[in-house]
Amino acid sequence: MPRKIAKPSTAKSPNQPVANQQNHSTNGSSPPKLVVITAFCVAMFQQLSHPNDDPSQPPTMRTIVNIQPESIWASLTKYRNCIVNGENYSVHQYAIVSRAQPLPKTFSPLDPNLQVPCVARILEVRGADPKHVWLRLYWLYRPEMIPGGRKDHHGKNELIATTHMEIVDALQVKSPVQVRRLEEEDDDDDDEEKGHLPAAAATEKHGLYFRQTYDFVTHEISGHRVNRSGKNKAPRTTCICNHPINPDRSAVLIRCTNPACRALFHPTCLQRQTLTELHHRYENITQPGGNSRVTSGTVPRIQFQQHEGVIFSTSNATTTTGSGRGVHFRVEIVESQRAETKGRTRFCITDLWEDNRSWEVDIQCVKCFARIL
Repeated sequence: MPRKIAKPSTAKSPNQPVANQQNHSTNGSSPPKLVVITAFCVAMFQQLSHPNDDPSQPPTMRTIVNIQPESIWASLTKYRNCIVNGENYSVHQYAIVSRAQPLPKTFSPLDPNLQVPCVARILEVRGADPKHVWLRLYWLYRPEMIPGGRKDHHGKNELIATTHMEIVDALQVKSPVQVRRLEEEDDDDDDEEKGHLPAAAATEKHGLYFRQTYDFVTHEISGHRVNRSGKNKAPRTTCICNHPINPDRSAVLIRCTNPACRALFHPTCLQRQTLTELHHRYENITQPGGNSRVTSGTVPRIQFQQHEGVIFSTSNATTTTGSGRGVHFRVEIVESQRAETKGRTRFCITDLWEDNRSWEVDIQCVKCFARIL
């Protein structure tokens, strides 16, 4: 079966610069003979060296990239872009690439069952002739592929940029793909919608995105959050749980309405905090002289369960009646029906230990104690 052609593009246009082709000698001698191979090996390792090869500078660890056969790779012609099956691919563009195993006819680049990455960023295009073109690229991993796997803050369409470099045949490129870099700024937008994350959230309609980089050599993960000094930091954390923000769930975050605070919270974290304070009050942990429904000398372990937005809490503390049942509460977010607070969003707490008595409380910021919503 004849081999399909991956053609280096040399079109003269602002978006497609002319490739840096080398002129062969015209003095009658034969052009240099190029040995064509089918694969290149990329080795990456760390080495202790002086910055800018200056011995006066203290040595630091830096990543060294070694491509073999080095002489063959260096002799190939560099191009700004190439054409594969009629589609133009440029340097710094993202693409779906078939790696070690053939990709299914219908698949998602986010499919956790895929054992290899399939989204890559093109770093360099080199070729010997239209039938022998190679791409040097960085792979983008799915969260499942990095140490520790997928975390709760990883969004549905989130990828992890990596320094995992490889050189592949241009014919392994299947299609272009849009991938955007998600930057989370420290400063909040003044005109953002109340209660929502600043307008950096990536939802399904925005397609694939990344906000972290995985170092293939050191196995470290860094973020692309931008602060005032311009330095990269870990993904933005929020709430009293101090967990990174999941962009898919940013719309359900609650923001403190105090202009001097403006902190963001997960509704479930505020619910759990409210229940914890109730347990401490009723179980006489913070007020030894108060009325208690549990025996003294025991610090209870509070456990939570969640079901459709309702948080249930139980305690292993021994009750004064000796039943051992502990104290049970539940809290849910409701729209108040009381005359004095009608229409306001509040917490409804139910005491499941005694008589299912229910009451409402305001949702309070746990940092400045201002009323929220």
